[in-house]
Amino acid sequence: MSVDARSRAAEVLSVPVDTTAGAATRAFLAGLPTTDFVPSGESVAALNTLVGLAVPTDGDNASLTLREEVEEFARRYWSLAPEDRLAAWLALNARSPDDSTATRLLTLEAGLKLPGTPFPDSAAERIVAIARELYVLPPRERAIRRNEWLLANAAIHKESIAIAAGIRKNQSAFAALDPVLFARLSKQFDARVFANAATASPLPERSHSPSEPIVYHSPTPRLATPTPKHSESPEGKAIVWIVGALLVMVFHVAYSKTGSNSTTTPKPFSEPSYSPDNRSILDSSSTSFVPSSGSKHYFTAAQVKECQEYEKRAIIDPVPLHYPAWVLAGKPKAYENTYEKQPKGSGLSQPQQSGGFSPGRPNSLP
Repeated sequence: MSVDARSRAAEVLSVPVDTTAGAATRAFLAGLPTTDFVPSGESVAALNTLVGLAVPTDGDNASLTLREEVEEFARRYWSLAPEDRLAAWLALNARSPDDSTATRLLTLEAGLKLPGTPFPDSAAERIVAIARELYVLPPRERAIRRNEWLLANAAIHKESIAIAAGIRKNQSAFAALDPVLFARLSKQFDARVFANAATASPLPERSHSPSEPIVYHSPTPRLATPTPKHSESPEGKAIVWIVGALLVMVFHVAYSKTGSNSTTTPKPFSEPSYSPDNRSILDSSSTSFVPSSGSKHYFTAAQVKECQEYEKRAIIDPVPLHYPAWVLAGKPKAYENTYEKQPKGSGLSQPQQSGGFSPGRPNSLP
């Protein structure tokens, strides 16, 4: 059976392709007794095609046949005279339901009255011919054919722009057949860029599958690692004690070098012992009492006062040099040198504490 809709309809009714409407009708009626006067949808559709009627048919077969008829009409569109084209379009439109077939027919309405004869100007006919061809194609096929034509005529794009401008001005109805084509035939469209993009080599296909199979292993359970406790090692404690001892020694040496204002090297103070066997002497060039070796440290009133004021301030100031020794000695009170306070000739030959004790004369007054 031929793909052509009219040839197929003629085969269904067993009549020639160029049969008349009356002959097609007689053939249809002659076949009714063989089907108990219930014609098939295919025979009804064939009658409609050959005669131009709109006899209702059954659903699926009729729709398929009607779509084929519409596409056959589109292929013969420009070969028909404008009046024959209009009559065929009206017959198909009367039979079309409200679906895609009717929509397809609507796209073929604008060119019903345009002539299909070629233009005298061959340059203008070249563009009008492709506009006619694109007009009757379905959307997808139309876009493909348009790009093919633009690529083939990219070298003469400048000349085509001038010709298309004349067609838009003098034959606007033909320019309306494919507005996209005439938009491409303008200065805003870069044919060189279009041709380079259309002829570029396609990118190599990327494989989305892994190069090697992925193997998933079951996770190995980890043993819990005990958290180490923060404890000081014996070595760390020893280092702390050594550093502390060194600091004390440094403060002690620094204090021993300061002492009083005398030019001699001061010695650490100690609480004086006033026994006849352990007597202390007074350094005549200093206001500090120099106790004998092996006794406790002793501090002057100025030194004790300086240490106490440093503690009251409670801020980080330069630490007095005798402050560490004073703290280690238990923060004693100032030593009172009563010998220096007595006037000359008072009879005191040895220093004594307040209270009048004299190591030279025990338990007696001067």
